Amino acid sequence: MSPVLVKHGRSYADSRKGTGFKPMTATQEARYRRLIKDNAPRYVRCYDNGGETADRYTVTFPKVRTGSAGRYGYPYLGMSAAPFHPQGIGQHGESKDGIIDRPRYSHIGKKIAFHDLPRDCRNLVLRYYAAYWNLPLGELCSDCLRPTND
Repeated sequence: MSPVLVKHGRSYADSRKGTGFKPMTATQEARYRRLIKDNAPRYVRCYDNGGETADRYTVTFPKVRTGSAGRYGYPYLGMSAAPFHPQGIGQHGESKDGIIDRPRYSHIGKKIAFHDLPRDCRNLVLRYYAAYWNLPLGELCSDCLRPTND
């Protein structure tokens, strides 16, 4: 994954030559704008169980192609507020039977907005989202990780 920098409303992708950033192509920019809306992943649902379990936050993704075998699944992330910390939790899983939050989601917590997740959780979600949708994200744009009350 190559980094994206969003500056003055324009998106720039890593040039891969170590010379900095260059503007995205029109195709890259259109794809990015379809999948990222208001600096948040468009197709994720976020939940908070209020601290009942160590993996307090759950994020579900839509059906995507996973693995090299060409199979499809419904990925999800379970994480603590600090998924990159040595004592934190940041696990991913995949359901082949359907989305884990449908028809009911009460077992995974209360639905919350993406920007209500702690900063490290947003970072982890964006990394997975970028990988699933083949977006040019790596070192994530600062707007996507804008400070909230965390």
